[in-house]
Amino acid sequence: MNADIAGYGPPFTGVAVVGRGVVQAVPDIATFALAAQVTAPSAGEAMSKASASMESMVTAAAAAGVASSDRQTHGMQLSSYRRRQGAPVQHQAVQRLRVWVRDVDSAGEILERILTAGGDTAQVEGSGLTISDEQAYADRARDLAMADARHRAEQLARLADRPLGAVLAVHEESGRSSVARRSAKFAAADAVALAASASAPVEAGEIELTVLVAVEFGWAD
Repeated sequence: MNADIAGYGPPFTGVAVVGRGVVQAVPDIATFALAAQVTAPSAGEAMSKASASMESMVTAAAAAGVASSDRQTHGMQLSSYRRRQGAPVQHQAVQRLRVWVRDVDSAGEILERILTAGGDTAQVEGSGLTISDEQAYADRARDLAMADARHRAEQLARLADRPLGAVLAVHEESGRSSVARRSAKFAAADAVALAASASAPVEAGEIELTVLVAVEFGWAD
């Protein structure tokens, strides 16, 4: 909110507009959240089998060309439960792996190799698409947003028959690039479908980045 409106200064005189900049980008990275989940009669067995499965998945990812900087093991979980009252205690171990694949066209094939290496314990918990240099696209969207704001302000000034002055204040909505990701054409986006058919094709589609800027202009007269 403008401080003047809140009563902390003189009334604002000028033009206040919101400019919008939109840029489309083709994703060049596919991301996958994977897990090795094992249920066994003992905690040790569950952890051992989950670790073996995860090791195989990591090895397969490396063999498929996924760089070490694009592989991240994270999260280890061990829990116990009974299927029913009086039943033996079961122990469930889960280990997780996040993978960034920088060749979207081969992402489905690489995922299949990783899941095959993990065996029946391997699961897909999530997937997505992103771009490696989002900042460059955000900068372009910001340029377009400012140009749009000035265009709007100039039109309003003409309609008001007043000369437009200098920019008094600029505020980018939400404090940073407002990124809106349009649903990409991603056949493997659904984790359940991925787990059932890992070789499903991955099509990059587009990601839409939107930046909004609120700009205040003064009058030149």
